[in-house]
Amino acid sequence: MKKKKLPESLKLCFVSQKLPRGSAAADYGYLWSLCTSLVQRGHKVTVITVDPAKAGGSQIAEGVHIYYIDAPIIGDPKLALKEAF
Repeated sequence: MKKKKLPESLKLCFVSQKLPRGSAAADYGYLWSLCTSLVQRGHKVTVITVDPAKAGGSQIAEGVHIYYIDAPIIGDPKLALKEAF
């Protein structure tokens, strides 16, 4: 049986409690550099994160689509997706 090839460009979605941009924070600091590196390689990257001040809003920064929700992400990430979209 032949292996399927991955597409050249992937659509990726990350769900995270925090999104520190340009930070070296040990807990979430890796996420921004990961997202921007993936965008530079031609992938489409979306992040859903918590920020009550920006809840319901979205933006594109360095090619990364960011959606903000107001409640902490607890339990099923699918619920966060429903709230964000």
